[in-house]
Parts: sequence; C-alpha cells; structure tokens
Amino acid sequence: MGFKPMGNRILVERSKPETTTRSGILISTNENEKPTMGKIVAISEDVKQKYQDLSLDRIIYFQEYKVHEIQINNKKFLVVNVDDILGIEI
Repeated sequence: MGFKPMGNRILVERSKPETTTRSGILISTNENEKPTMGKIVAISEDVKQKYQDLSLDRIIYFQEYKVHEIQINNKKFLVVNVDDILGIEI
C-alpha cells in the first residue's frame, strides 16, 4: 500500500453505509451523511504497543469531523487519531 501511520494514528477504510436492517427493513439515508465507522488497514507502532484491542481488520467507530482523508493509489482512506475513536465493534 505504501503508507505507515505515525504517532497515535491508524489508517482506516471507511465502511459503506447499511441500506437495510438485518430483518430487511430499508434504512432512510442522507446522501451527504458519511458513515462514522470503518476497518483498520494500518496501525502505527505506538498504537500497536499501547492498545491491544486495535488490530488490523477491526471495525471501529470514530468522530466524523476529526479524521483526515487521504488518497493512496486512487483509493480514499482516513487517518484517525486514537483519541478520536469512540469504540470498537465486538
């Protein structure tokens, strides 16, 4: 991929918003609303040492306006500071 986060940061691939519930009910979506969850694709060494719950392919929830969007090989990713993570999917 060619990107290694530094400090207390991780690289996240934003998840696509769900359009239906598990029972099949359609979810109304706002076109401008971006999901605040994603999959971890790269982790800095500092984060690996401090946070055992954060690992590759883990789904996290983060604050929407506290991320930095970057583009790598024509694909968009988010750089998220660990302090801006709201929680993890279990």
